[in-house]
Amino acid sequence: MSYGVLLTTDTGDVWVSPESIPLALLAKKTATVVNGSAQVIQTFDSSQPIIPFVYCSSVGTLKMDIVNGTCTINLTNALSGARIEVYFFSIFTQPLPDYGLAIWNKNGTCILTNETKTLADLVRVGGSGTA
Repeated sequence: MSYGVLLTTDTGDVWVSPESIPLALLAKKTATVVNGSAQVIQTFDSSQPIIPFVYCSSVGTLKMDIVNGTCTINLTNALSGARIEVYFFSIFTQPLPDYGLAIWNKNGTCILTNETKTLADLVRVGGSGTA
């Protein structure tokens, strides 16, 4: 690293600027199952990765499609009234906070602020499935 700052989390995970950009929470969306299905749609910059994490309050069938910068999550065969929560993580320019810390990369893009919710410290949620 020629210049920049070395940041670590409480667990020792390292974020390095200006060469790296953390995956940050782009959006959290929820939907309620009606007639056995629910759908969540999120647009994103297709030149960047997107990683959705899904929590369902009912057993069902999940399907994900990514087409032209749109990620669609469908839950089918689920109990009516159940909820689906989807957390979308991606790489994107961070909005500047009213006050606090802001870090830019060598290209002048704000990559991290005190309000950024980064993807780190994955743990298993519930008794089965994957993190």
